[in-house]
Amino acid sequence: MKKFYFIKRISYKEYIMATVGILLGIGGVAFISFLSDQPLMIAPFGASAVLLFGAPLSPFAQPRNFFGSYIVSGLIAITCVIILGDEWYVAPIAVTLAILAMMATDTIHPPGGATALLVALQGTDDYLFIINPVAIGLLILFISAVLSSRIFRGIREYPLSKKRNKIPPLVLASSSPRRKELLEKNNIEFRIEVSNVLENHPLMEPEELVKELSFRKAKEVYERFPNEIILGADTVVSIDGNILEKPVDEADSYNMISTLSGRAHQVYTGVTIYSKDRNVTFVEKTDVYVKKLSEEEIRNYIKTGEGKDKAGSYAIQGEFNKYIEKYVGDFDNVVGLPISRLIKELSLL
Repeated sequence: MKKFYFIKRISYKEYIMATVGILLGIGGVAFISFLSDQPLMIAPFGASAVLLFGAPLSPFAQPRNFFGSYIVSGLIAITCVIILGDEWYVAPIAVTLAILAMMATDTIHPPGGATALLVALQGTDDYLFIINPVAIGLLILFISAVLSSRIFRGIREYPLSKKRNKIPPLVLASSSPRRKELLEKNNIEFRIEVSNVLENHPLMEPEELVKELSFRKAKEVYERFPNEIILGADTVVSIDGNILEKPVDEADSYNMISTLSGRAHQVYTGVTIYSKDRNVTFVEKTDVYVKKLSEEEIRNYIKTGEGKDKAGSYAIQGEFNKYIEKYVGDFDNVVGLPISRLIKELSLL
């Protein structure tokens, strides 16, 4: 029978923090609604909970966006209902104007669009809707988000201070397509200036090696661009204390995959942020468990060519993913950049 594992992409503390926040927030709204016999719960609160408790570092989850979106969207939608009545075109007009208004006021928060749609569909024509249930529910959710952040201090801060709310543009000291893709996916502004540092692997422990190489890469590029914030990174695969580099040919690739087959190994990524104001270097480790592969499976994977330019000769985000039993740690760390930790460190600049 095939085994299925829960795939863990973030720390268990973050899961616990999110769970506590959601139960406090949504549970609090439901409980107050029950005690007061008032219908305080509206569907957009569920979408807001995703951002506040699942992605509290997102700019869309911050107080200005959180409160502003509901107020702006609610006011516009109610006004549309009052002026246009219950015509079929009220909903598209209300949602359109609400989104444009959120864009203009820098209060984008996706549940705001749902609020405008809800108002239009229900035909709500009373501005008191903004107070009850909207404002009451928002306050409960916000207080719950702040409380969970304080209870689990140091895990994921909410709300972010103004200084931390904007990630500065970076110079990536790497030509790695995977790191480029991860930064782009997370809307981090950057440009590429490849480091000239040789990626030789001296006799060092994997953790110390990736720290050293990421620092050297970042420092070399910083010396050319001293007014920029430089991001250097290096990733290695390690098993039994031995480092697996990029394969030199198919035979080397076969040996690497055979070594990883049916066993657990570690992936280390060292990251250095180098600037004139602050330098920081850190390492993230992910434990990866690979299922037992047959010789045919190994050779078929090698034929894909996917792992020829990758440490350990595989790409966890690609075809090789079906051979992964489970992993413990950050998935993106195996891809080449622990993006969650990176965002936290960049927010401190």
